[in-house]
Parts: sequence; structure tokens; C-alpha cells
Amino acid sequence: MTAAGVATARYWSGDDPDQAVAALDDFSPPYVVKADGLAAGKGVRICAERAGAVAAIEEAMIAGLFGEAGNVVVIEEFLAGPEVSIFAVCDTYFVARLGPAAVASVGLTESLLASIFAVSLGLSMGTAAMVAVLGLGAASQARLHDKVARPGVAA
Repeated sequence: MTAAGVATARYWSGDDPDQAVAALDDFSPPYVVKADGLAAGKGVRICAERAGAVAAIEEAMIAGLFGEAGNVVVIEEFLAGPEVSIFAVCDTYFVARLGPAAVASVGLTESLLASIFAVSLGLSMGTAAMVAVLGLGAASQARLHDKVARPGVAA
């Protein structure tokens, strides 16, 4: 995303556990450590202290907690605040902005799924649903469009 000019958190990515631990020096707590592959929604750890981040790196890359998904980790700058997704319909040149959305709480998501499909999901499976974000103003939406959607399509 950085190469495409998309606004994103500062990050490091690699497949060497020693380099991953050394990369922590370039970040401030809390540390965000992510398995780069598909980890069934469980591959992200937010660690208040360096020791926790080192343990997360070792679990993913050395112990194989996430299988092949943890062979590469991403260490990412922690961004505080609500997470919002933007959606757009686009082709090679045109980007039409749709409304923003955010992830509903796991409890709400599982309640929605249970009511729609009349099933009990039991323990949390990391499911998520998107809900409309009503408080994000037009200026903020336009800024996200210009800093995220347009550069992404241009790449």
C-alpha cells in the first residue's frame, strides 16, 4: 500500500524471526504483530510490552502457531481510534464512493447470524459483520476517498 501511495500505518514485514524482533526497536508500544497469511481471524496480537511482542513473533514464526500463515509477520504502528472501512465501485479509472462501514461487535455479529440462520455458533469464531457508520462526515469520507481509494485504484 505504501508503494501505491495509499495512506496506511507504518510497518515492517519479513520472514526472519531475529529481524522481526530487531524491527520492534523502530516502533513504540503498544506493538501490533500480525501473521501475514490467513490465520482464521486469530493472527493479530496487540502487545502492551516488548516481551509480549517478542513472544507473539516466536509463537507465529518459530512455534508455528498459525502454520504457514505465520511464516511472515507484519509489525505495524498502532493506530488509536475507531476502525472504518470504505467501499467503492471502481474500474481502471473511475472510483464511485459508497457509504463507510465498521465491524460490529462479535456478540452483535453472532446474534445477527443466529437470528438470520437460526443456528447457534457456540464459542466465538471470530465472525464479524459490517454496519453502516452514520457519524462519519462528508469531509472525512472525501479525505478517505482521496487518500485510500483513488491511490489504490491508480496502482
